[in-house]
Amino acid sequence: MDQLLVEVETKEIEQAVNEARQAIGDKEVAKAVRAAFRQAAKEFRSMLRGANAPERVAKAAARSLGYKVRTQRRELTEAKFGFGVGSRRGAGKQAKKRKRPGVGLGRGNIHWAVLGTGQRSTKTGKNRGRMPGFLMGVIDSAKPIIAARIHRELLEAINKAVQQAAAKGKR
Repeated sequence: MDQLLVEVETKEIEQAVNEARQAIGDKEVAKAVRAAFRQAAKEFRSMLRGANAPERVAKAAARSLGYKVRTQRRELTEAKFGFGVGSRRGAGKQAKKRKRPGVGLGRGNIHWAVLGTGQRSTKTGKNRGRMPGFLMGVIDSAKPIIAARIHRELLEAINKAVQQAAAKGKR
């Protein structure tokens, strides 16, 4: 499956994740990252609605936006957020009859509309056109929002766990 990931690697987030792992453990960190991704996805979808892109492209991008947080043996092993990532909601359902020609936009090819394509042609030389990158600016503007959301959620999870531990100690 094709995926377009928004990579956010900052020292702040890495440091916050490591502190959180030591303070509350991987299971709680994974829960906080899921909550952060869920909120970031909501914010990102609203940004897509206001993007300078055709409505059907913005809708397809919003539908294909997802996240995936994987733990293995209670250890956080993977955290992804982007287009075409996560569970395939509605997979296996019968597709509606299309009114437009072509393959349409979905999780497997949303990167065409997001990043754009160059001039394309078949092996026999038939022209297939190009697609402009409609949503590149939206991705760049969303990176700091996603990073801030993750950082905030991790700090809230740490504070909550510390308060719960303190409450247990008072008993």
